[in-house]
Amino acid sequence: MKDFMFFFRGPEDLQLVRLNRSVVLAQMGRIRDAIDAILDIQGLDGLLENHYIYNAVLGSLYGGAGDIKEARQLLEKAYDLTSSLAEKKGYSKK
Repeated sequence: MKDFMFFFRGPEDLQLVRLNRSVVLAQMGRIRDAIDAILDIQGLDGLLENHYIYNAVLGSLYGGAGDIKEARQLLEKAYDLTSSLAEKKGYSKK
């Protein structure tokens, strides 16, 4: 495990690993666990404020869990944060 950790530059890398883990949990049908995994990420408030991908994934998960209000709020924030027209188009459809 120590050798594996060598590849991580800092906390932001571990945050992405945790985000990816949540995606895997969701694909396994464990949506609530996936949401909890993201909510447990250290520094999440700052990530949600500055990085669209955390809003996008969490919003999609909330949508899958049936919490449309929370999903909409997060996906709108993701839309505002991204500069990618393709991403914006995808969020508009959700």
